[in-house]
Amino acid sequence: MVAIKRMSTSTQCRVGLHIGLSAISYAKVSRSGDKWKLVSCGEIGWENVISNPAAMRVELQSLLQQLVKQESLNRELVHVSLHNRMCVTRVVTGDRHEVAEQLEEISDNSQHYLQLGLGEQMIGHITVPIDDSRQHGQVSIIKRGLIEGVESAAIHAGLEVLWIDGALTSVCRLVGLAGLDRTPLLMVWIGSSGAEIAISYKGRLQLNYHAGECCTPEQAANTIGKHLKRLRRFCDRYRQVEGKSDLRRVLVLTKPGGDAEIRERLEQFDFEKVHVLRDLYGTELADRLGGQSLCSAGVASALGGLLVHLEPNVIPTTDVFSKYLLTKPRSLRNVVFKDGWHVLVAAALLVGMLCTDWALRAWVDANERASTSLVSNFDLERQQLLELDRQRKILAEFKRLQTKITSATVRDVITRVATCLPEDCRLDWCGIDAQGQLVLKGTMLQGDQTYEVLKALRDLPEISEVALESVGSASNYGKTATLFEIHCEISSQPSKSNSRRIADHGTNYPELLFGNVH
Repeated sequence: MVAIKRMSTSTQCRVGLHIGLSAISYAKVSRSGDKWKLVSCGEIGWENVISNPAAMRVELQSLLQQLVKQESLNRELVHVSLHNRMCVTRVVTGDRHEVAEQLEEISDNSQHYLQLGLGEQMIGHITVPIDDSRQHGQVSIIKRGLIEGVESAAIHAGLEVLWIDGALTSVCRLVGLAGLDRTPLLMVWIGSSGAEIAISYKGRLQLNYHAGECCTPEQAANTIGKHLKRLRRFCDRYRQVEGKSDLRRVLVLTKPGGDAEIRERLEQFDFEKVHVLRDLYGTELADRLGGQSLCSAGVASALGGLLVHLEPNVIPTTDVFSKYLLTKPRSLRNVVFKDGWHVLVAAALLVGMLCTDWALRAWVDANERASTSLVSNFDLERQQLLELDRQRKILAEFKRLQTKITSATVRDVITRVATCLPEDCRLDWCGIDAQGQLVLKGTMLQGDQTYEVLKALRDLPEISEVALESVGSASNYGKTATLFEIHCEISSQPSKSNSRRIADHGTNYPELLFGNVH
């Protein structure tokens, strides 16, 4: 089941192969979501060299390489259906215990199937429920050497085998999906080595056997006519099919050009309907066949095998190929990368965790060193800030004392202001307002000399921020005089004696400050 998931998710292309006795048939399907369509199919003739494994592997590899190039395949996963002479298929029906016993008996007698030839055999089983009390069981028996040859040829051609089962089982899936076997359907597959006669019911193989003497359509029709009553009794007694089981319909599996004769002969046995491969285009499969012609029974088998990976409600394959893979000698590389991948993942996670731990430890150590350096720098800067704060306090006290000992008196400032005014300007009133500004009110006896007054005040070092608040006029002894009001700031300027004292002490200003305080 793991391999099936891989195919359904890794590619949009599906390829089915049927390995026959005289030809290799193929079917290529494109899939989009749950929908699929047949895009190409055909067959390539080859020489029957099954009895010689080495020659078969070389010949099959060459044909598969030709197919890969022709269909532009690239590492595709393929489902292989083997001709019934290469894969023995046996079917049982009954309750769970009966099915288990019969499957075990078939497996024990597998060495008696001489048609496969000598050599080790691989045996696979599958059981599916029919209803609440009955099961359908199926056994596939394939020579191990044949599976090895098919797998080796596929690998060297750039393909990978996904599953292997019998051809008639694959055809049953196809006719079941088409709805041709809602009642038991007789199937006749005529080939170069004889006829394969089978019964299909609801997509499940009920019976198959090889009639080696039926190499012509006439022989095959006569054999079916002789065994028809026995086949009907078999369906009623052993398969317990629902409804009528009189095998009124038959499907002829052969090349389109060779089905007319056998169809005509079978109609003599009062069959209700004789189907051929062309009739599939009139069923529910018409849209999915995409106009491609099913040119042979091998192509139908190849397409039927693919249905395991395309449709959910078809009979699955047996586990014969899975058992082969379990017993197959594998290289150390395959063991490590296929079976030991979880160990590699765990090792990679462990290495990743160790690297992460090392990186985190290095990061923590670096942060601790940076934190230690930061604490040391912080202590040093804290001492420097304390020293700077102490120096600022000393400077502020120095400035306060300097201002106290060097500030000029208000009387001196007023005297300087009065003497700097023009001759015809009289200072009537001066004072200090609530904001500490010097307020001057005066009279200009001759004309408006406001600009000269403002300029004279601005030239005084004790005065700053001179502002003219108001200008007015008044009559004085028949003459017009100009009244003004000026506000200005009193600035502090050290006297020469005090400046000299500070300069003489130089940077030793604490001594000067404490001396003035005393």
